[in-house]
Formats: sequence, C-alpha cells, structure tokens
Amino acid sequence: IKEINQIQNSRHAFSVMQWNTLARCCAIPAHHPKASQEHLNFEYRKELIAQEIRSYQADIICLEEVDSRDLEFFQWILDAKEYGHNYAKKNSSYDGSLLLYRKKYELVETETFSHYESDNQTKMNQVFQVTTLRYNAADNSVIYLVVTIVHLKAGPLNRWTRKRQTSQVAEILAYKKDQYLKIPGMKEDNIGIIVCGDFNEVPNTSPIQQLTENKSLNLNSLFDDAKYTVYHIFGLIMGITLPFGITLPYKDVVDFVLYSPNLFPTKKVLPPTDEEVGPNGLLSGHYPSDHLSLYCEFSFAN
Repeated sequence: IKEINQIQNSRHAFSVMQWNTLARCCAIPAHHPKASQEHLNFEYRKELIAQEIRSYQADIICLEEVDSRDLEFFQWILDAKEYGHNYAKKNSSYDGSLLLYRKKYELVETETFSHYESDNQTKMNQVFQVTTLRYNAADNSVIYLVVTIVHLKAGPLNRWTRKRQTSQVAEILAYKKDQYLKIPGMKEDNIGIIVCGDFNEVPNTSPIQQLTENKSLNLNSLFDDAKYTVYHIFGLIMGITLPFGITLPYKDVVDFVLYSPNLFPTKKVLPPTDEEVGPNGLLSGHYPSDHLSLYCEFSFAN
C-alpha cells in the first residue's frame, strides 16, 4: 500500500474497492485464448474473487460484471449483517454492477439509470447506479457520500458513445449534488462524490473529461498513473476470430476511481509487476479476472 497523504483531524476516513470481476457470461474461450478452461470456469474463479474482496473488506465496494445468476454468491462473500447491497442489471445481458457498503452508513436513496442512444428515446444495454449514503462524522456534521458505478460501452469505435454516456452520468450527479445542497445547513464540503467503474476508456480522453472538467463536479482521478488495469489477450476482434492462432495483447488503464475535490486520498494499493502477472496476461490460476482490483482510502478533512 502506498501512502499518498497524511491527514490531520480527519472528520471521516473510508475505503473504496473497484473491480470488474469478469462475469461468467463474458468468460468464454474465444475471448481469452491464453486461459485454460479450468481457470475460466466460475466455480474455480469464485473462491479467488471472494478472497480478494475479503482481503480488503472496504467500506464501499464497486463491482462490475457480476452475473445475475451468481448474485447470491456475491452477496454472501461478506457478512450480510455488516454489509448492505444494491444490484443494477444491464438491460439486455445477464451481468450488472453490484454495490456493497457497510451498514454503518445509512442508505438515503439508490437509483438505476439506463443510458440512451443519441435519440434520447432508445435504451442501451448499459446502465449506471447512483447510491447516496449518510454518516454522522466525528465533528457531529452529517456527511453524504454519493457513490456511482458505471460500465460504459466497449469497443474502439465507441468513444463518442462513451462520451455521451459519461455526459449522462455527469448530468445526474450534478442534479443530485444540487438537490442535497438544498438541505438546510448542508455545506458543499459535506457532500463527497465517488465514481467507480470500467469506463472502457483511457485517461485524459473526452469521456473522462466529461466528469473531470464538469464545473459542478470537478472530479479527480486516482489511478491514472497505473501501468494498466486490464491486461487482455484477444483471440477475437469485433466478433471475428483471428487467423493462424494469432492473439493480440491489450494493456491499458480503463478502470477508474474518480472523487470530488473535498475528498483527500490517503492510501492506494500498487498494482502487481509484469513479472507477477506473467506473459499471458490477466485471468490465470492466480488472477480470476482480466481486470485488476483497485483499492484506496479517502478522508474528509477539516
């Protein structure tokens, strides 16, 4: 764990985990030609996934690609007496996103929003969930945490779609923030915003800038300096199997933890080395997903 900042007199400290766990509906051999069938099997992977989540026991856990058929398993990885949950299934596939949060937070509201095509009428497969949690801080102030999980449309030709999708996320978050600021006595410093997810996009591109350059939100990004968060070996490109056993590696930062400027990151986990991952990329006997998990800690400072 790398220490980033030391915060004196913190009003509230909390931890966040972000992870695309690779749903069983997406773990098919054509997509992962370097992985064995045994390691692709969810029955093998699920115990490694559980170990990873339990090892951190973060206050807020944001998971993408949770297959609805495996939802009960994910809900029982951590003690149900200590953690609440909210699941948002995609509109036309088996998987969705799962939020787990410690019950020391009071659930204010949770909503799932569909992304729409450019006509603003047609629902896309992708959805995003926004959950607001409330907590009484050490200085007796009331803190609101607005936690959003996104999983944007994949594909190299879909950047404009992803930009439209993050614009929709920014619009909802700006509206939520404005509504909470209308609560009597509420201060902007008491509203923390966290956006986690698999953006299928790299840092400093227009979809990400929809959130980081939005004047109402001004979100920061914590893991841009990672070497990669996904290391995928493709045997299939845009639905076409590559000939002669050719495979293509894809390594980049596509998973993000974005946070509002009133939150101060204090720690984050450094990613594994290339030697630890190995030449065949992620999803192996030791790595149950083609994405790395991200873990970090934040503080509301005085």
